[in-house]
Amino acid sequence: MDALGRTALRPHPILSALSPAANEQRLLLAAYGAIACIGLYVGAIGPSLEAIAGDSGVSLGTAGLVLTALATGSVTGSATVTAWLHRRRQRLVAAGGMLLMAAGLVGLGFAGTWALVLGAAFVTGVGGGLTDAGTHGLAAVSSRPAVAVSNLNIAFALGAIAGPIWAGIVFEVSEARWLVYAAVAAAAGLAFAALWTAPESSGSAPVHQPSLRASAIPYVALLMALVLFLYVGAEIGLGAWTTSATQRAADANLLTGALVTSGYWAALFLGRVASGMAVARGVSPARVLVLSIIGAGGGSVALALGGEVLAVGAIAAVVTGFCFGPIWPSAMTVAEKEASANTPALLVTVGNGGGMVLPWIQGRVLADNGTRAGMGMSAALCAGMLALVALGRVARRRSAAEQATN
Repeated sequence: MDALGRTALRPHPILSALSPAANEQRLLLAAYGAIACIGLYVGAIGPSLEAIAGDSGVSLGTAGLVLTALATGSVTGSATVTAWLHRRRQRLVAAGGMLLMAAGLVGLGFAGTWALVLGAAFVTGVGGGLTDAGTHGLAAVSSRPAVAVSNLNIAFALGAIAGPIWAGIVFEVSEARWLVYAAVAAAAGLAFAALWTAPESSGSAPVHQPSLRASAIPYVALLMALVLFLYVGAEIGLGAWTTSATQRAADANLLTGALVTSGYWAALFLGRVASGMAVARGVSPARVLVLSIIGAGGGSVALALGGEVLAVGAIAAVVTGFCFGPIWPSAMTVAEKEASANTPALLVTVGNGGGMVLPWIQGRVLADNGTRAGMGMSAALCAGMLALVALGRVARRRSAAEQATN
């Protein structure tokens, strides 16, 4: 009984010693660990594609369908949260995603037939999509959402950097594909346990999102959605195929190719950090977007033409990754200036759709026509992005001229 005669609730003796801030910190740390696991499997998939193709009895180009299965599952998972599970506790949504991810990763490690590999990749992607949406839901209602979202990006980047190194080391000393994914599955299991046992906080409460059925999407936002479609396909495609391209073009071993892939992901993260600093200093996001696409296109051309020399290929991959980094946040910012209520959902959905199609096409081009054509596709995608941005600039100028006339 308290001083007013009311019966006091008796919290768990351990959790009662934690302040609300400590509870939130523990919950967010679990979320960061979960996102790092997504980065691990995304980073590890590139060095694994040759082994998956050989073990499953399919060509390297066909093995690229693993990327499609992962992306399809991810879109399915995140769309499920948007349509229905956003009303559930996001801690449990993320934990459920980790459990599915762990099961899918075990399947990726042990599946012996092509159908089982694709099924395991889809399950892994669904788990990743649920976890991605759930952890971002937790971050959005934390006491410092901007910091929490930034930390999620850092956690993903660390996982994406470590994933290729881990896979490269394993495949360099053995052919144990199961070991690569069993280790990531074990990490996912630990993240699941951390989320499941984390104390409740305001971040665990259901997130009630506004309706996405609203006005028509502005023309510039539609163009930015298409930019993101091409960008996601280019980002995932280059991350997935850099290892194979380095092996084939420069006659490097798998570990070297994996290290180049790891450098690509590290540079992409640094590019994203640099773009944030540039915008904070007053540089226009539209300008950052244009310069980033041009830089990525130049790096992709260098990778395609000079990849036979290991040093040139490695530097070109790093430069391309660094320039890729600012494209997503810059395009989102440009689109949101003319946003309607359903614009963010459209941008994410259309953008992630690029990962379902384009990386597989790039793998087919690489396998059938060689590394120059395969890496050249990244440059072609950059050219497409630049054309769409140019159309957007023309549209904005016409709109401004019409407003001035009226």
